[in-house]
Amino acid sequence: MTESYTMLLRTPQVPAVLGAGALARLPVGMYGLGLLFLAHETTGSLGAAGAVGAAAGAGYAVVGPAFGRAADRHGPVRPLLVATAVNACAFGVCLTVAALTPSVWMLGAAAFLVGASIPPVASCQRALWPKLLDERRRETALALDSLQLDAFLILGPLLVTALSAVAGPAVAVGVTAVLIAVGTVVFAALPACRTARPAGTKRGLGPLRSPGFLLLLATIAATGAALGVVRVSLIGFADAFGDASWGGVLYTAIGIGSALGGLWYGSRSWSAPVERRYVVLLALYGACVLPLLAGTGTALMFGLAILTGIALTPATIGEFALIGRCAPAATVTEAFAWATTATFAGNAAGTGAGGWLVQHVHWRAGIAVAATLLLIAAVAALWRIDLLRPRTPLPS
Repeated sequence: MTESYTMLLRTPQVPAVLGAGALARLPVGMYGLGLLFLAHETTGSLGAAGAVGAAAGAGYAVVGPAFGRAADRHGPVRPLLVATAVNACAFGVCLTVAALTPSVWMLGAAAFLVGASIPPVASCQRALWPKLLDERRRETALALDSLQLDAFLILGPLLVTALSAVAGPAVAVGVTAVLIAVGTVVFAALPACRTARPAGTKRGLGPLRSPGFLLLLATIAATGAALGVVRVSLIGFADAFGDASWGGVLYTAIGIGSALGGLWYGSRSWSAPVERRYVVLLALYGACVLPLLAGTGTALMFGLAILTGIALTPATIGEFALIGRCAPAATVTEAFAWATTATFAGNAAGTGAGGWLVQHVHWRAGIAVAATLLLIAAVAALWRIDLLRPRTPLPS
């Protein structure tokens, strides 16, 4: 299983890109929770804190594609460094506002600026792989990328929670700001970044003018929505069985399954084309969600949640591989940024819908809806699989 990963890590420039990318991307899993803690301490209101956290997430989702387009047009270095400078200032404003005034509106506006100026390291890193790797090793790199993301989503919140408990939320937010700045500068200084050529000037809709990319974007949004519904449904299950806090533990089990599935998937060589595998993985993900309906106790549900995550990272790897294929020439970094926006938007919609279903129907209704969303996405991808196949690239 380790041979594919060993070969990848022996490829020139790859370890540096992965390492510097990890340094820059870990704090992206910290800033939202850190701002939420800071707002709660400042305003004393969990509702206000939630609004501030939502503003930060909205800023990240809305502005990300614009930074991606700038990276395609000018190369990654300049947009990364500009975003870093703006982001450092935005964090400074946020900390100043928190120290001087408890206004939720001002905190929300500052948090939006923080999220909007997060440097697009993840999109730039994924756009580098076609320049550094052949198709076989590229999928292994995307597998490691997805596994890193799983780790960041676990380690980031743990780190910011520990810092907040020991030194206070302001220190946690300040450390996050420093980590983002240092990590991004290190990443931008890599030879792979500095030698990446600009893709040139482009106008209009960018990757959104590709029917294949639009189909892929819809399936990505559906996947994000399904995960949002499942997360709330697990909390609803835990609450029904006596302790809602166990919902977070069950959600972590999905991450365990996702990491195991990703490790196995990324270590193998596949003969089937990636578009066909993507359809199968979406359907498998939906099928793996359905057993959650049988949950009758916390221990059983933990095991079922691990099963639920098995196809998550493999499906994400398929998404990443198809983004590079379906995006028109000179729009790859922007395309990856749009994928992040679709994930955020789908997850937010799924979380809202899941909350309504759990409150007004039943937690099992949320599970059923999540599985249905994934199966519909699989059917849609199969129906127009021709759009996901290799073709002559659209001009820039």
